[in-house]
Amino acid sequence: MREITVYSKPNCPACRMLKRRFTDLGTEFNEISLPTPEAIEKFHESYPLVAKLPFVVVTNDEQVEDTWMGFEVSKVNKYSK
Repeated sequence: MREITVYSKPNCPACRMLKRRFTDLGTEFNEISLPTPEAIEKFHESYPLVAKLPFVVVTNDEQVEDTWMGFEVSKVNKYSK
């Protein structure tokens, strides 16, 4: 089963746009908010090369299918079908 996880932070315009687009398209996703520097530091332990948020991880049967940084309309549309 496909799962979408969105890593975001408060007051992030791109994060809000991405989440709104998924919601408007009726796509379920899990959100993990990174509200503090400590939370972001812990996040970077798992994803050291991620330079910006939102960061999206798409898994299918617990295998990573795709990842991306930022608000990419084409990717949101692709996984909202």
